[in-house]
Order: sequence, then C-alpha cells, then structure tokens
Amino acid sequence: MDEYNRLKAPAAAKISPGTLRWFTESSLGGIFICGNHPISVSRITIEHHMTDAELRRLRGYYKSLSAQARTLAGLNNQQPEEVVDMTYFIAIKRVIDPLLREFPGIVPQLISGDVFSHDAGNGAYFRLQSLMLYLDQVVGRLEVELEEDSGSPVTQKREFLYIADKDLQALLRRDYQEVQRAFVAQCWKATIVLAGGAMEAILLDRLSSDRESSVSAASAPKQADLKRWQLSELIEVAVELKLVNSSIEKFSHSVREYRNLIHPGNEVRNKLAVGAEEARIAIEILNLLDRELGK
Repeated sequence: MDEYNRLKAPAAAKISPGTLRWFTESSLGGIFICGNHPISVSRITIEHHMTDAELRRLRGYYKSLSAQARTLAGLNNQQPEEVVDMTYFIAIKRVIDPLLREFPGIVPQLISGDVFSHDAGNGAYFRLQSLMLYLDQVVGRLEVELEEDSGSPVTQKREFLYIADKDLQALLRRDYQEVQRAFVAQCWKATIVLAGGAMEAILLDRLSSDRESSVSAASAPKQADLKRWQLSELIEVAVELKLVNSSIEKFSHSVREYRNLIHPGNEVRNKLAVGAEEARIAIEILNLLDRELGK
C-alpha cells in the first residue's frame, strides 16, 4: 500500500508504537533507535496501528461505501441499460475524497475516466458494472484494514440458504470468506479459482434440482451427467432457464476457464489472463449470482 506520509527524520530517530499502521516504508538511511537499541538501515518497514478514533472514522467510511455498493447492486437488478447518471458517481466521490485525504493510499482513487460511459448532453453517465467493481475493491480493502487493526473479521458473509445441500452451504460460506481474503491480498489466481469453484457448485446444485429441464435445454451439452459440465455450460443453461440474469453470461469470461488455472501447463497453453481485472470481475459475478438466486 502507498505510504501514509513521507517519513521526515534526522540521521537518528526513535520509532515508537502507535499512530497509523500503513506508515509503511521509508527509503531513508542512517541510524534508527528501536527501544534502546540503535540499528543501521538503508530501508525500513514501520508498522503502526490506528487509534480508536481513527478506527471509528474508518468504520464510518466503510459503512457509507458498503451502503452505496448495496444501492448499486439493487439498481443492477432493475436497470437493463447498465449506466447510471452522475449523481451516483458524485455520491461515491464525496466519500472517497475525504477518506483519501485522511488515510492516503488506503484505497484506490476513483478516476472518472475508468468508469465514464458517455455524455448525453444533459450530464455524464457512468458504467454501473465498473462502479460496482470499484466499490467491491474499496470495501474489500477497508475490510482488511479494519480486521487487521481491530482483530475481528469484517469480511462480508453470505448464507446461501437457497442451496439444498446443507454441507455444500457450509463449504460455500467458508469459501466466500476465502475468496474475499484472496482478492484483498491481491492473490488474483486464487480469487478466480475460488470464485469459479463456488459458482460451479451453486449452479450445479440449482440445475440438479430440476435435472430434466436442465438436460433438455437447447443450450445443454450432450453429456447427460451435470457434474461433467463446464462452468460456461452451466451458466448458459441457467440463463436459458431464466434462473439467472443474462448479464452473468455476458461478464463471466474471466472465470469460464478457471479449472485450467489449476494446471500451469493449461494456463500457459491457453494464454489465460490472470490479473486484478479478471479477479474483480470473478468476485462480482459470484456476488451477482448469489443475489439472483437469493431473491
């Protein structure tokens, strides 16, 4: 994470605990005193922790941005044109700007060009999916900061109550926690594999509940055993049967070949993309799938 501030210090400086945790790395050289022990360094990593007041303010930002993420998720289920007017962008920016002033570098900046769609003459419009992906990343980063500083987990939880198999429910709840941690830790491949596996398990459970309709769908593969279907095939059939929104199929390219990521040879041969954008889309598609089936 970016430095909270540039460390200004003379050749000898005392490092004391307290203040902020992500006051991370300095390129200063010289002698630093840790307790009563001087140490000579060329680069140091300094880890501090937030005060209670700072944690309270950060939780306020987190709750505000989480609420905005839920608002956009609700719009996503209602709005086929997939854009929103500038009031939503401004509302997010009014939280992000003071957050970054108080805690520089703690989350990515909101860059209008990354989410802008078009100007219709009566004002700018922004891509709904892009804003949702941005908020997912921001909320995830804040969750990790709060968890590490408070010692209590704040990752989002989902119950998956629509899953018939109770053991599978428990596994999905566990894996949903893991996929969030992998995403915030920037483990992009792990995020995609976990998200893809969770999506496959969810769709397999739902399609198996009406196997006859599933195997007779026009988009169904010839293989009658649903457990041998690829994720892309499960998605296509679920869309055809109107179990899920077609936007899931449209944006699911980043996870369709997730099984191939398990084997490095397949990853190299198929030139599969494994990066931040693919991981963000994977986790958002998982969220969208859960919202669709949990209605």
